[in-house]
Amino acid sequence: MLIKTFSFMILLVSLVHMFWLLPGLNSTSFSEILQGASSIENLQTWGTSFTNAFRMVGYRSPHFETALSNFGYRYLWDIASLAIVFFSFGSLLIKKSRITLFFAGISLVTLIFTTVTGPFATAVFFLYSVFPIFNVFREVYHLAFLIASSYSMLLAFFLQAIINSKKLRSYFKIILVIVTLGVVIMNNPFIYSGDFSGQVQQYQLDNQNLSIVNEYLKTEGDYRVLYLPMIQPFKYDNLTYNGIDPVIAYSPKPTIGNFLDSDFLTRVALEFHLPSSNLTNILNILSVKYIFFRNDLKSMLPSYLKEGQLPIGNGYYDIRPIWTNDNLLQTLANQQNLNLLYTTENLSIFETKNSLPHIYPATIPIAVDGSTDKLFTLLLSSPIDNLDNKAIFLSEQLNQKQWQFILNNNNTCFADEKMITVQSYSGQEKPFDWAATSNDTIEMRYYIGWKSVIRTDGQKKADSLSFTSLDACPYEFPTFSDSRWNALNSTLIYIKTGEKSLRIDQILENGKPLSDIAGIWWETGWVGMGTEAIGYPVAIPPNQQAIIQSNHLINGNVTFQSLELTALYPIQAKSYETPVITFQKLDPTKYEVSVTNAIEPFFLVFSESYHKDWVAYVNDQQVPDELHFTANGYANAWYINKTGTFTVTLEFWPQKLFYVGSAISVTTLILCAIYLSKNKIKTIYQKYFKKNKLIPNNQP
Repeated sequence: MLIKTFSFMILLVSLVHMFWLLPGLNSTSFSEILQGASSIENLQTWGTSFTNAFRMVGYRSPHFETALSNFGYRYLWDIASLAIVFFSFGSLLIKKSRITLFFAGISLVTLIFTTVTGPFATAVFFLYSVFPIFNVFREVYHLAFLIASSYSMLLAFFLQAIINSKKLRSYFKIILVIVTLGVVIMNNPFIYSGDFSGQVQQYQLDNQNLSIVNEYLKTEGDYRVLYLPMIQPFKYDNLTYNGIDPVIAYSPKPTIGNFLDSDFLTRVALEFHLPSSNLTNILNILSVKYIFFRNDLKSMLPSYLKEGQLPIGNGYYDIRPIWTNDNLLQTLANQQNLNLLYTTENLSIFETKNSLPHIYPATIPIAVDGSTDKLFTLLLSSPIDNLDNKAIFLSEQLNQKQWQFILNNNNTCFADEKMITVQSYSGQEKPFDWAATSNDTIEMRYYIGWKSVIRTDGQKKADSLSFTSLDACPYEFPTFSDSRWNALNSTLIYIKTGEKSLRIDQILENGKPLSDIAGIWWETGWVGMGTEAIGYPVAIPPNQQAIIQSNHLINGNVTFQSLELTALYPIQAKSYETPVITFQKLDPTKYEVSVTNAIEPFFLVFSESYHKDWVAYVNDQQVPDELHFTANGYANAWYINKTGTFTVTLEFWPQKLFYVGSAISVTTLILCAIYLSKNKIKTIYQKYFKKNKLIPNNQP
């Protein structure tokens, strides 16, 4: 009977929660959560001690302990937490029944799961690996809710046994009930005292700034907004602890994800902290209209990474030196395609000049044989004027059949990458000399101590850029060094071009962008030095000597990247054939797109994160799954093989599962309510019919 009752309760709870279970079981993210645990050690990182598990303190016990250490009645909680365990399992002594044994058993089994220690660790790991449904709870300590639920039932049985006992006097029953309730209350010291020992903090958001942000968000259109800083967790000024920012969490307009759950978002966050002046294409493909930079909070991501190492591709990037609000604001100020609309001490609002629509047609596919790294190199180097009628496809984001389809498209252009690797040597042991260097050469030297880079005193040096006078020098020096430039403990890259210019789209050290470039100088121009923004691409003119300074010692290699697009020129002439589209957002999961004058097949790009369950219908005919691509590093794109004027419907079909699940949940709740109220309904029914004399008085 107990098993039947428990099974029925599980079924009932499942039916009530069907509104999220049905779509959840289908989702990609849910499937990823259901992947088995990687190792016992992985599970144990989320475990807790047996004593803490008994007292319902999970993995987050350090936070709890910190709060208790400042709590004046710490000893009360110590007593209460142990008494809860004693009273709960005491029910086994005074109420011997299968149901008490059942809930006590649940508590003990869950204790084994939440501790993941000793001989039980292997068994727990086996269950997590073989039955991935356990991973729904993610960290094992989340299972502690079963302990709390079982304790509640056992305490109820304990109190019931006391109240129904014929051996205990009434006053003793009252005392035991009061003590039990007191133990329950004392087990929650923060609630009855109102003192959370600094664990709960309040921050008053600037209402004026919030109202200004909200005014901009009222602008009509289907676009995104970007909040900077963008990666959780955040720390507000004058607060001790980090947390989730409510302004981003409850933004009325779609925004960019605030967690590092993809290589694409990781690179977006990184690039905004680097000294680039060419983020236009990144903002365009994200359909960002407004950027809200808030200086009253900062991203604390580096403190959550081991030694500040952010995973980038196959390597790591130490972001601690660059992860500052000053770098964010400087990068925004360097962008030529951003308009500053409003600024105060804690808020700056920017508007992009030409962001791509949320849905747009693309007749020119750009094929990039590589991953997200090459995509960002292409976007930052900007060898294309705009992305209005283009979509970028990465080989690593497509299956072989899809990639071949892109390559075979007559309009496809290709991103060709040139790589130049340069070895560094000691400038003292192997001095550099311009006179001994031929054209089209790049060499690198690192210097310990001070090193002259730019001279304007007429003294020509073999390893510096020298000018006869300050007037002959084309550079604008900073105020702290008005006529020369010296480097300290730095690396200098010497470049001597020939008949062709050298285009630099990116400089990499160990596969990561070289972020501490002080300046790039050539004989007729410069970037950097604090007087001219550094941004890629950089073009060194023909027949020039140039120096690039990195502010640290490089005893290894650096790689120069240069991207070019082939077959682009003849395709530009066909850009007028891009169809005209308009779209309407019916709801967040359904769009209707009207296509006019499509002369040839095209790609329809939808700037929402790629998901296999987004489907496109052309006049109610579904576009085949193999023609659904990942575009621009994150978005959806469908190849529409139709011309003329027609309608395309985009729909996230699991939404239908939500509707079906909601119907099941509501129906279940209604039936439960009717069942629980059946006696009341019967009474009302009988009173009504008796009152109206519709049934005999003697009818039951």
